[in-house]
Amino acid sequence: MKAAVAMVLEGADSIRNVAKDMGIAKSTLQRYVNKAKHAQSTDIRLKPAYDNKLVFTNDEEKDLSKYLLTASKHNHGLTTCSTRKLAYEYAVRNKKNIPSSWTHKGTAGIDWFYGFMKRQDQLAIRSPEATSLSRATSFNKNISRRA
Repeated sequence: MKAAVAMVLEGADSIRNVAKDMGIAKSTLQRYVNKAKHAQSTDIRLKPAYDNKLVFTNDEEKDLSKYLLTASKHNHGLTTCSTRKLAYEYAVRNKKNIPSSWTHKGTAGIDWFYGFMKRQDQLAIRSPEATSLSRATSFNKNISRRA
């Protein structure tokens, strides 16, 4: 993106041609060129501001994913809905700035969930299978070491 903006600002080519050559949307390149023209310093942000809208920090999301993995290992896998409710409760307890739709519905949004799953690639949230009581109690370290 920096190279494309530099090419346009130097007058090497038009915005339309540079956008076509670099595979960037013309309107996106136009926005960044305008931003660069009006900026006082040369260190402008040339990437989307996704960080501004994140509810949890990376460490908090890792803690949440560790909890989900631990619950899964203890035969208590969580569904999509229960994961979203857990995220909402976690955000409220940590006094996070959350969207109003979360407060209204009492759960995290589905878009947040999909983004969370993309960022935490070690998770695979599916509908948990039922585990019988005898199977859950008979599977322990001593039994598994003998096998």
